[in-house]
Amino acid sequence: MSASEPIASDADGKPDATPPICLACIGDHALRARLSTAAHRITCRYCGRTRRGVTLATLAAEVDEPLREFCVQGATVNQGATVKRYSAESDASWWEQEGEDLEEFLQNELEIDMQAASDLSDLLVANDPAWPPDGEEAFFDAGQRYHRAPATYIAGGQYSEAWSDFASRITHERRFFDAETTEHLGQILGTRGSPKAKSLPVLELGPGLPHTSVFRARCVFRRSAV
Repeated sequence: MSASEPIASDADGKPDATPPICLACIGDHALRARLSTAAHRITCRYCGRTRRGVTLATLAAEVDEPLREFCVQGATVNQGATVKRYSAESDASWWEQEGEDLEEFLQNELEIDMQAASDLSDLLVANDPAWPPDGEEAFFDAGQRYHRAPATYIAGGQYSEAWSDFASRITHERRFFDAETTEHLGQILGTRGSPKAKSLPVLELGPGLPHTSVFRARCVFRRSAV
């Protein structure tokens, strides 16, 4: 099978001729695992190797919803952006939108190479369902910059109060987790063993377990401060 041959069909049953990308060219382990069930033997457009992979359309469909949920467009100057840039050749400076351009953001978040990020960016922009002539604003826009959403923004801000209570208690009232702190965190991430928390990385510590202790550390600039 060559890199130009389709390996799947789109939602309308038409051949999917978007570029194939192998799983090995996707550095994000969780994303790679989710894509593994849809993977076929392909010749990767980006590394040239023949191994299991998916089309770029499949990759785009997989990341579209998580990107919309966990990422935001950066604030513009009119919205109080605080990113100031300086010229390398003069004293000139200017303010610009927060975040990274879409290609760079995809490259860093998904851990894919620059060309794959560029192709994926084009596909996400082209497939965005918003219709600007009707006043709708597209989420994926090559002219916008992006960054991860603050924790309190995710899910429409419904965790804002729980996160604020958790952060205040663990920072100012308790050195370690107590029942109330654990309850606040459980509201956000889910309690241990619940379906909501199933995908979270968990490390258990205690007698008879592989890990029995945990250490706290801090950075100091002088030995006398230790």
